[in-house]
Amino acid sequence: MAGNTNVKDGVAATALGNTLICVWQGPSSQQRWRWLAPQLDALSSTHPAGIILLQVILPSSAPPDATLRTEIQADMKRLGPRVHQVVTVALGMSL
Repeated sequence: MAGNTNVKDGVAATALGNTLICVWQGPSSQQRWRWLAPQLDALSSTHPAGIILLQVILPSSAPPDATLRTEIQADMKRLGPRVHQVVTVALGMSL
């Protein structure tokens, strides 16, 4: 995946070294998360010392609902120590 930008409707991701950079344009959805989560798994399998997730949230995106938050939390717990840092940058004028 290194050097390639993967694009799905509303979200894009690329790996640079041990960092997965994601740009969320559309609302967080189960479909989009289930597209992204395997990329975290793949990157973490090639970087046993750990990875970083950098998410850029565009103003056109929306946060996940409660059901999806639970799924994301379970996936992040499963990844555990393989994810060293999660950085989320929300662009725009409000939260």
